[in-house]
Amino acid sequence: MGRQRITTIAAVAGALLASALLSACGTDKIQVAQSDPLHAGAVLFQQRCSGCHSLTSAGANGSAANVRKSMRTNGPNFNVRKESYQRVMYAIQNGGFSGAIMPGNIVTGADAKLVATFLAKYSGVDAHTPPSPSPMPAVAAGAAKSAAPKTDLVALGRQVYAQNGCGACHVLKDANSVGKVGPTLQGVGADPAAMIKTSIINPNAEVVKPYPAGVMPQTFGKILTAQQIDALVAYLQSVAR
Repeated sequence: MGRQRITTIAAVAGALLASALLSACGTDKIQVAQSDPLHAGAVLFQQRCSGCHSLTSAGANGSAANVRKSMRTNGPNFNVRKESYQRVMYAIQNGGFSGAIMPGNIVTGADAKLVATFLAKYSGVDAHTPPSPSPMPAVAAGAAKSAAPKTDLVALGRQVYAQNGCGACHVLKDANSVGKVGPTLQGVGADPAAMIKTSIINPNAEVVKPYPAGVMPQTFGKILTAQQIDALVAYLQSVAR
C-alpha cells in the first residue's frame, strides 16, 4: 500500500473521528420535523446555542445537568424555561440578560427572528405549572360565599426564580443555585420587601461590592408582571434567611 494512500486513509479516519466527537458534544438529533417551518430555527439553535443551552427539540444539551457543578458558561435549560419572542430577541441583541457571558448578536437579522420564533414555540415543554385550584363547592342559598383562594406567592416566586435564570447568577440554597456572577441571595430575606423589590426593578440603585454596576439587567421590571415581582419578593423573604 503506497504512502499517499495510507496518508489519505488516516486523514479521512481523523476527520470522521473529529466529526463524531463534535456531534457528541452538546448535541443530539433535532426532533423538529423538516416539514415544520421552524426546523431551520432548530438547526440554527443547535449550531449557535447548543454549547451553552439545552433544548431537546433542537438536540441541544449545553446546560449543566447538576447546578452544583455548573460552569459559568452553562446557560438556562430551555426545556424547563419558557421564553417569549420579545425576551429571546432582547437576549440575542444584548448578549443575554446580564451582558456578561453570552456573545451579543450571535445570530442576526432574519436568522435571529427565526431562532426567537422557534424558541418561543418550543421552549418550556417541561416547565412546571402549578395546578389550578380545585373548584369551590356549591354554596347553599342565602349562605355567605367563601372568598376566592389566594395565590400562593411563595410557590409562584419559586417558579419565577427558576424560569428567569436567577440561579445562573446568584446563590440560593432553596433553589440549589450556585451562580457567581452576582452576590449571594442568602440573607436578603431579612430585608424589607420594598428594598428587595427595588433591587429587582432597579438593581443599580444600590450595588453590593465588589460587584460592578450594570451586571444585573434592568429589564426585569418590564418583563415580569407586578404579581410575579411580588411573588419573587415573597419567595426570597420566605427562604433567603
